[in-house]
Order: sequence, then structure tokens, then C-alpha cells
Amino acid sequence: MGLKMKYERIVLIDDDADLVHVLTHRLANSGYVAEAFTDSREAVRFIRQAVPDLVIADIKMPGLNGFEVYDLIRKDVRTQHIPIIMLTGVNKAKEQVVSINEDHVYYVAKADGTQALIKTVQNALDFGQDQ
Repeated sequence: MGLKMKYERIVLIDDDADLVHVLTHRLANSGYVAEAFTDSREAVRFIRQAVPDLVIADIKMPGLNGFEVYDLIRKDVRTQHIPIIMLTGVNKAKEQVVSINEDHVYYVAKADGTQALIKTVQNALDFGQDQ
């Protein structure tokens, strides 16, 4: 991976604080600026104000789950263009994500590891820049 001219800003939402810590550091080591949240409602407020380049949201969370976060992002004209990666520990959720049938929605199982997530982040951001 070459040097980036721009640091993409990513919002990471997961109720697992330990995982958020690990992923935030992994994203930073890959050249991204990650804003991490364990509270999905707080994250949505931040997303509406900051309009990040990408959102990574756990599907299963207290408060707003990943699908509810997705809906709120897509309903706001300021944020509806943002690519979203749905992160989950449940493999069967892939069918639910695919059923959303929207552009700029990606799926990564937590079991796939951080390298798969970083690759998906890069693909999502590259696709968004090509649009």
C-alpha cells in the first residue's frame, strides 16, 4: 500500500470495547483516522455532524443495532452516500446484509480477522472515490 495523500476518516461502532480498541489501532496503523464508539446513538450524532468517509457498524448492539444505524445514515441526505461495512460475529447475518441490496454496503464477519476488514475498508473507499 502506498502513501495516502488524504487520511480517510472512519467511524467504528461496536459495543465490545476491547475489539474497538484493537480495530482502532489496526485502522490507524493502516493509515486511517478512526473515531470509535461503543454507544451507537452517540455515533449516529457524530456521523451527522462530521460526515466521515466510511462507517463500520456491528450488527448486534444494544441501543441502535447495525441495521438501525444503516437506516438512519441512509435517510439523511448529508450521509446517505457514506459506504457502510456491517461487522458481525454471526455468519448468517450476511444474508440479511445482502437483502438490504444497496450500493456501498459491505459485510465482514469478525471471524474473518482484521486483515479482511482492512481490505474491505480499502475496497469500499476505492469504490466510493470512483463514483
